[in-house]
Amino acid sequence: MPALAKAPARAQARAPDPMIDLTDDLDALRDDWGVEITFIPKVGSSVTISDAIRHDEPADLMEGRSMRRIAFELPASSLSRDPAKEDAIRDAAGTVWLVTQVKRLDEAGAWYLDVERSTRT
Repeated sequence: MPALAKAPARAQARAPDPMIDLTDDLDALRDDWGVEITFIPKVGSSVTISDAIRHDEPADLMEGRSMRRIAFELPASSLSRDPAKEDAIRDAAGTVWLVTQVKRLDEAGAWYLDVERSTRT
């Protein structure tokens, strides 16, 4: 049986550690895709956040109508307290969105807020 050739040094390098800190990559993503919003807590002062990421995805069909799922991802460091249901977000177009669900994304250092259009101004 012939001897196997030794792999080049580059191929022998360690595979990237999946548990590395991705903070720099997330900051670059927020710089590229971030939008300015105003976070309006039910109690307390509003805060402007310039690097929120808006998610706009198809939602499940309901009664034959197509729907959209809108969410905002906010850096955890941008808020002085945890967000809650019934807080609101005003986007750059002036649309106010009511927070319906809050998820903490520890690995991203962010909050993921599901929202629905609000009548609140």
